Amino acid sequence: MALFPHILIVLVIALGTWTTIGLAVAPQNLPPTQRIAAAPVIGWAVHSSLALPLHMLLGMSRTAIMVQFAVSLLAAGVVFIRRIDRSDVSSVPPWTYAAAVFVALAPAIAVFPKPFADGVALASPIFDHSKVAIIDEIIRNGAIPNNPFFGSGGDRLSYYYLWHFSAAELAVLIGVSSWEADAGLSWFTAAGSLLLMMGLAVWMSGRAASAAIVLLLAMTASARPVLAYALGRPAYEWLLQEASGFGGWLFQSSWAPQHLMSASCAIVATILLTETSLRNRSGILLLGLIAAAAFECSVWIGGVTFALASAAAAAMLLPGMMPKRRIEFIAGVLCASLLTALISSPMLRDQYMAAVQRGGCFPFALQSFWVFGDTVPFRRPLDVPGFWLIHLVVELPAIYPIAVCVIVLMLGDRMPNHLPKPITAGLLSIVACGLVIAAFGVSTVGINNDLAWRAALPAAMIMIVFAAAGISDWVARPKRLGLATAALGLGLGTPEGFQIIRQNAFPNATESARAFAKTPEMWATVRRHAGPFERVANNPYFQRDLTPWPINIAWALMSDRRSCYAGLEFAIPFTRLNDQQRNAIDAQFKRVFEGRAEPADVNELADRYGCTVAVVAAADGAWISDPFATSSAYRLVEEERGAWRIYRFDRDAKAN
Repeated sequence: MALFPHILIVLVIALGTWTTIGLAVAPQNLPPTQRIAAAPVIGWAVHSSLALPLHMLLGMSRTAIMVQFAVSLLAAGVVFIRRIDRSDVSSVPPWTYAAAVFVALAPAIAVFPKPFADGVALASPIFDHSKVAIIDEIIRNGAIPNNPFFGSGGDRLSYYYLWHFSAAELAVLIGVSSWEADAGLSWFTAAGSLLLMMGLAVWMSGRAASAAIVLLLAMTASARPVLAYALGRPAYEWLLQEASGFGGWLFQSSWAPQHLMSASCAIVATILLTETSLRNRSGILLLGLIAAAAFECSVWIGGVTFALASAAAAAMLLPGMMPKRRIEFIAGVLCASLLTALISSPMLRDQYMAAVQRGGCFPFALQSFWVFGDTVPFRRPLDVPGFWLIHLVVELPAIYPIAVCVIVLMLGDRMPNHLPKPITAGLLSIVACGLVIAAFGVSTVGINNDLAWRAALPAAMIMIVFAAAGISDWVARPKRLGLATAALGLGLGTPEGFQIIRQNAFPNATESARAFAKTPEMWATVRRHAGPFERVANNPYFQRDLTPWPINIAWALMSDRRSCYAGLEFAIPFTRLNDQQRNAIDAQFKRVFEGRAEPADVNELADRYGCTVAVVAAADGAWISDPFATSSAYRLVEEERGAWRIYRFDRDAKAN
């Protein structure tokens, strides 16, 4: 199980290392407030995007990682000492830095195990943190991971895994588990994004109070609970579609830290794109590395949203440039783009091959976001205006309405904005493109609309910045109407924010919570009988009630071994199988572990999917009707009476 002291060590080392690197490489023409606030994100992005190709060549040994970290820190320290200016003082109040780290614990704690009596409860976001299996795979196999979720033909993993690679680095460097590294890096990611927003809000408003307001706004969520109470549950369910994965900072940082890091990198890259850093080679290099990190953490944000937003920002900036400056800008952007493509080429190749093998379908399509309930008349035509007038207000009540007001006031010069106009244009392009993509884009890979959910995240972060800047101005003047609007938004968004935090910290225990507490011993035994590169077969739906959707979370968090088939929820995003193939394989594994195996099933587990070791638990239907016990292909190697049996494939016995 993950231990809090180990998670805290991961956080401290991550903050110390990547902040130092970020302070060394951040552009000097940024104000101190923004340089310091963006340092963790910049340092992580530069270090990780360079470390990944390096470790593709050197491997993931502890010695290689220690040397690489030591050289990076030493070089960063030397550069930082030479560049330090005692006049550089951040306008962000020092106490808010500590407050940001504390607030970042709210989403990160969702990853922590919650022990009680003789059991362990897990919060719902642990479902998406099942990608801990990717971290284990990188530690075992190196920076070019095979697919830990499915074994057929030794497919390489087709996923944007830079965030998980950096977690694997920390796990090897410190000697903690992959689960602990995931939790610590989630905490760091949330803190880094908060610091970035705080710095931007202070820079924009010129008021230190806006940093604290960022933290307050970040803790809010949807108005759905308040709306359901006010309208009554039947009317609420008739009016609106049920809640989806669309959400603000608190919700998305709990579930998908890799996308949150991509959003932070996209914001920093946009700032670099729109200010003057592209006039020198170091600025071009920095932009290329951070853009690559954004893509390698999230195709939806770094590969779609940022690409469109940066193109829109460039289109706004180019007409106002002098001809010579225009040529310099275009040349700098092209060079940075080539560097991004070069660094990201291994993942680009894998994503392309996965799309081809799935049938060559385009990864996203146009479709209006569904807002209204299925029984609302003319609901589909109404969805288009409903997204802007209802959905965004419901999902981001403390952010969207206030940010829209502030943006209108700033554009009309009725509210101060201390950001340079090019940077303001770049940030507005992120908001506009992110929300337009969310309104009309739908991803065709998988069953969830990840494109819309993730495209909205960088837009939501920038809207927090605008809203915080505006509220700080209304407090200082003061403006009663603005403050009343802010109070209403906070009142609507705070209840679900508290609910998310409570559920992250104090989840309800399921029926399997006590059994889950005993599984580490089982997986330790499995590791004794299965080599690091062998695949394990066990029930894909083992203790399925531990997560909102049925997956084998015990395998993902604690096995440290590849699965030959980890279940349908993993097969959809992480394999190149079409629907028919996935459903047939899923049905086959269900038959085996429910005790209804057909004659050829057990042999096929070994021959087709590489299942070297098989685990049958007492909760499986196969415990009573055990197909492995009667098979000539597998032999029993260890058993815990009344708990589990471990079998190993015996090639010689099968041949005889």
